[in-house]
Amino acid sequence: MNQTLTCLVTLHGIGFQHPPQGQTPGYADRLHANLSKYLDATQLSTDPLQRPDTPPSSHGPIYVQSCWPAGSHCREAGLARLGVWVRDSPERINSSQAPLSNGKGSIVHIALVYSDIEENRGHLVPTLNASMMLLSSLFNYISPLGIAHFLKKVVPPLFSTPKAPPHASLLGTYPSLRTNKEQTGRFAILQQLQTDVAAYVSTNEQRERIRSFILDALLRLASRDDVGRIILNTHSNGTVIAFDVLRLLPQYARERIAGLITAGSPLRKYVTFFRWGRDIECDFPIKHWLNFWDDHDPVADPLAPPLSWRRETPVLTHGDHLFVHIDPYTGDDLTMDICDIQVDNLRFSSPGGLQAHNYWDNERQFILPLTKLLLTPLT
Repeated sequence: MNQTLTCLVTLHGIGFQHPPQGQTPGYADRLHANLSKYLDATQLSTDPLQRPDTPPSSHGPIYVQSCWPAGSHCREAGLARLGVWVRDSPERINSSQAPLSNGKGSIVHIALVYSDIEENRGHLVPTLNASMMLLSSLFNYISPLGIAHFLKKVVPPLFSTPKAPPHASLLGTYPSLRTNKEQTGRFAILQQLQTDVAAYVSTNEQRERIRSFILDALLRLASRDDVGRIILNTHSNGTVIAFDVLRLLPQYARERIAGLITAGSPLRKYVTFFRWGRDIECDFPIKHWLNFWDDHDPVADPLAPPLSWRRETPVLTHGDHLFVHIDPYTGDDLTMDICDIQVDNLRFSSPGGLQAHNYWDNERQFILPLTKLLLTPLT
């Protein structure tokens, strides 16, 4: 009897996605290890096609790369890990050579990797374009007092140690937020975040390749007979990419999306700084949207209330809309139902890197709610 699977699909920012290589663990290994503390082997599956050249810690998530082997620019070979499209039969997938479960657990963890651009570099034109949009938008949304307020939020976490010490259970752990190999330190992480934004905020070939890869992966999963539901687990700039791609899904694939997790999301900043607004308005409701944010995280914002990028400042009624969906019968805009969950990563997550942006190691406030969502029957 075939299992009906729950697929947890993990998606990070562009420059922070790394597959396991040699003895170097993959970017989602730590997240999977934290989930396995609360989900046993009969619940959480491991990759049934484990590669012998990867460390044991990488045998949990199924890493699906946009190009395989790495550096080959062969797209189909990577996506074939989720199944192969049946020729002349749209919406049908042959999954006979692409098992997702090991036969024990019904929850499978899939980590998507942009392997053709994982060593991402900023390109001059997108960077300048993003910078110009940012500067032109700043004058519409902030004042000198607002700049001081923003710097007060962003600068101290880069230099100071947290006032509240990490929880005792976190001693000896390492941060799951990784950067490119040659980049270290907090400013390097912020630089990579800026590069991610510049690469995606402008319409360019790189952005279209990313969207096409994520869209194809979700369509393959939604077309499999053994997949009952898909829960998207997104972090940082991956939240923007996921929201962007969700709007492109056909109806049959939308029905498989049972939940959306956003952690450390800059979606609100994309609206105000880069004027996306109605350009990425969603025309269908997203079920079970949980947004995790830390007040010390300069990237994150609450998404549910009608606020500007300055968190306590209301948005004018004529401001851009983003978190709404369209009623197909009346054409009216309806507010998207988003559950904001404020967390304290400085206390409950692993030290190192940009700790306030490290949600996946926060077992108490992120892993446990995610586990509960995975175990709850969703409609």
